[in-house]
Amino acid sequence: MKDIDGSIPVADSSDELDEASKEYEMAIEEAIMQTVKEDIEEEKKDDDSPDWDGSESSFVEDDDAEEYEEKYSGVKLSYAISKDEIISCLRHNGSYRFSNVRFIVETIIFVVLAIVFFILFGLTNNSLNLIAGFISIGIIIAIALIPTIFIRINADKLTSRKKLDVEIFPDEISVNGGNSQWKIKLDGSCKFEEFNDMMLIYLPEDRIFIIPIRAIDPDYIADVNGMIVAGTSPVEEE
Repeated sequence: MKDIDGSIPVADSSDELDEASKEYEMAIEEAIMQTVKEDIEEEKKDDDSPDWDGSESSFVEDDDAEEYEEKYSGVKLSYAISKDEIISCLRHNGSYRFSNVRFIVETIIFVVLAIVFFILFGLTNNSLNLIAGFISIGIIIAIALIPTIFIRINADKLTSRKKLDVEIFPDEISVNGGNSQWKIKLDGSCKFEEFNDMMLIYLPEDRIFIIPIRAIDPDYIADVNGMIVAGTSPVEEE
């Protein structure tokens, strides 16, 4: 590409001037195209989509496909669910969270009891009242921490670090967990939502199946999302 220093070439004749002007315009066009190309590459680098570790993602053949269906209509994934993902899912689902009304009522009761016991201790100087006041405060702290404790305990139990081989088809999801294999029917009986870079499929008996978006090749995300959305119903917002 020719250097552009902002100067305009000067020719002795009109033909030479026209030729020099054309070369100058071509040089400007090349510079503009190069700038646009660099801007596009920078935008791709700045893309904040979740990191992808789904190098094992691929299209997979559907053995049950009818003659009129595409032969390769499924997507195969392989991943292990992390402890952080399980904790995030449990907190979002609220399985181990007390209702807000219950938490508020119990907190108010024990705050009132703690105040009463401390007042009685100031009036009577009876150490039993002081102990009862501190016990009430301890119960308030326990009420606030119990959900978090339960979530972490269950996350430790559920984190197996074993890889799941998952094949997603338009009519079902086939899961191979090594020692166990099962299928999830995409017939509208399950609910689905996306949360915190995860696809959550709510199964019967209060179970949740997690598909991290990081495990999916970016080229296959639309296919996976389309098959799951078509075979499930959305989670209703409360």
